[in-house]
Amino acid sequence: MSLPCFELFGLPVRFEVDLAALEKAYRAAQRGAHPDRVPQGDARARLLALQRAAAINEAYRILKDPMRRAEELLRRKGIVLGDDTRMDPEFLRDLLDQRESLEEAKRARDLGRVRALGARIDRSREAALARLVAGLDGADVDLADAYARLKYFARFLDEVASIEEQAAEG
Repeated sequence: MSLPCFELFGLPVRFEVDLAALEKAYRAAQRGAHPDRVPQGDARARLLALQRAAAINEAYRILKDPMRRAEELLRRKGIVLGDDTRMDPEFLRDLLDQRESLEEAKRARDLGRVRALGARIDRSREAALARLVAGLDGADVDLADAYARLKYFARFLDEVASIEEQAAEG
């Protein structure tokens, strides 16, 4: 089930979100739904206020995070996420090669190479994000494929960040 995230904060249903407007709407919604505003003796009203506050928090987290926001928009379009079995084998082979290169660079403690691989994948991530946004805006794009690629790139970049953190620590 999808939360009415965009509607809850009065935002247009699209990928690009005005984060300042989101923050302002979130704070206003939280003030209005805060459980402390419910009289102490009314347990049912307090429970409903807690549930509403939790729903507001979850909707905010979804809209603030680009990947979760994309998932929400894809769900609204009826696209089932998680079926990566249709991925282009060439794409998967290339990504596997990149991961192996990253592992080699990590073992060799070659931070320059790690960063170069990260930069290459980040450019690919940006292209995949642009493709996904275009598809969400109505362009003829395989949205499930675009989203799956974006997820792969995000995981790769998380690994790059982890390697950089480890290198900085010691």
